[in-house]
Amino acid sequence: MSDHVIGSDEAQAADQEARQDNPITGWVISTQDDPQHPGKVVARLIDGAEEPHTLVGDTLDAVRMQLPADLERFDLRLSDPPEVTEVWLAPPIPDCE
Repeated sequence: MSDHVIGSDEAQAADQEARQDNPITGWVISTQDDPQHPGKVVARLIDGAEEPHTLVGDTLDAVRMQLPADLERFDLRLSDPPEVTEVWLAPPIPDCE
């Protein structure tokens, strides 16, 4: 599996497109050394794509700055893989009344 490296503007568009197909999509950030991006921090959009949309930066803050602005950070669970540093998801859609 290879990555499709994008910038922040493309991340916003990819995130919005993914939400149209699946309301539960998110970004997973890893600070562990990634073979495709040695020495970098990586965030991947989890949307089932064969080539995941990927943000790459030198630091965790640099990658966070590229994420879509409306995301919320979720606490990690014990079941999350050890390479997962953070998980960011879109806020729930409010009920229409």
